[in-house]
Amino acid sequence: MDLIIKPTELCNFKCTFCSSTDISSEDANYLPVESVFEFLDNNPDTNTIIVNGGDPLMMKPDYYWQIIEYLDSHEMSTSISFTTNLYPFYVNPDKWSKLFNHPRMGITTSFQYGGGRLKGDRSVFTAEDFWNVSDAMLGHVGYRPG
Repeated sequence: MDLIIKPTELCNFKCTFCSSTDISSEDANYLPVESVFEFLDNNPDTNTIIVNGGDPLMMKPDYYWQIIEYLDSHEMSTSISFTTNLYPFYVNPDKWSKLFNHPRMGITTSFQYGGGRLKGDRSVFTAEDFWNVSDAMLGHVGYRPG
């Protein structure tokens, strides 16, 4: 069994095709980490926690460290998989590298060509931007995201 969580609706991008674009920080919902723990208590055979959003990197790394500590303390083999645009990582890799290098973590991203994928300043997230982010992952974490 897998658990899919959306810890926040917030996103640092303003893509034209996404519902999270119009959510302000005042209106955003957050998933309490205790809700994740409650699910895991009732489903200790959970294989993977799939994290999407919004963007998972709009939460502080501590949110995910709490989940890892819970999994470790309960001797669970559960892995964690992020789907993220990785831009906050690119801007501040030191904030995320230790977490991304943790053996429980897996990181994926996606790229859509065209003008609809917009950074927070509403400039287009280009193929060059995507490759810069991918290069940063390779340099700081040791692999390119799937």
